[in-house]
This record gives sequence, C-alpha cells and structure tokens, in this order.
Amino acid sequence: MNYLKLQIISKDEKNLKKVSQNTSPICYISEGRCFRMNSLPKKIMFICFMILLLSIPSFANSNEIIDSKELICPRFAYINLFQNHFDISDYGKASISVYLNARDVDQVKVVANLQQYRNGNWRTIKSWSAKSYKDSAGVEKNYYISSGYLYRLKCYGYVYVNDRLVEMDRITSKS
Repeated sequence: MNYLKLQIISKDEKNLKKVSQNTSPICYISEGRCFRMNSLPKKIMFICFMILLLSIPSFANSNEIIDSKELICPRFAYINLFQNHFDISDYGKASISVYLNARDVDQVKVVANLQQYRNGNWRTIKSWSAKSYKDSAGVEKNYYISSGYLYRLKCYGYVYVNDRLVEMDRITSKS
C-alpha cells in the first residue's frame, strides 16, 4: 500500500524527532506516536459529527413585530369556509349539501346545481339556492335520479358587502 509520509514533531523543540515514516493518512497521535484509525471509529465519528451539525438550532428573528396589514392573507378575503357534499345511494337518491360561511359581510348566497352528463354535455337537471343576510347560508336536499348516467354537483358561493359582490367561488364535485 502507498501511505503518505507524515512527519509529526513533538511540541518540545529540544526533542525534535520524526514519529513515523509510513503512516496512514488518517491517524491520531498519542504520546508522540501516530496510530492508524480503523474504519468503524471513523464512521462513528462522522455520524456523530453530522448529528451534532444537524442538531444545532436555528432561530428566526422573533423580535420583529409584524403589522396586521402586512400579514399574508388566505386566498379569500371574506370567505371562511365553502364546502359541498354529494352522494348517490344504491337506490338512486342523490343527497346534496352546500355550506358557505363568511366574515364581515352583509349577505351570502349559495347555488347548488345537480348536473347530468348526457350526449357529451353536462346539463343542470335541478337547482337550489339559499340567501342569508347573516354570515352563512346552506342548502341540504335529496333528489331521486335516473340510473345509467353520470352526475355531479356544481356549487356557487357569493359574498356581498353593501349590496356589492365582493367575492365569488365555485366547487364542482367528482362525478
């Protein structure tokens, strides 16, 4: 094997001496002698070093006070929750529910359209809506459908402030 020549000198300048001519490139020194390290201790030392390095905590600057106007807002400015549920039983009963909840609004409205896929197009076969002058509105209905077709529920949610539409969203269920 080809080992590097390593010259290790003691700290005492009066006793300058060469410790080793042929040593391993990785060694440790004890009492002026160089000893070759086995590969297992090297691996253990490397793993310990990595654990130590990765366990050092890092902190964000928590001293900054963020003004509420600078906060990142969710996608909706007014809508808190807009969801629907659509299920068809084995007996052909379609159960639908739509719910919209908003904040700081004058009026909310939901529209639920039960659609049937026929001849390559979706067409609305039944529609329901609910309007409220509070912060939430919902529709919960059952409707019997014909077998052999695909169905889906397409819902719209509208939010008004001072009789002006400020937000709108739609949800389409899986068919």
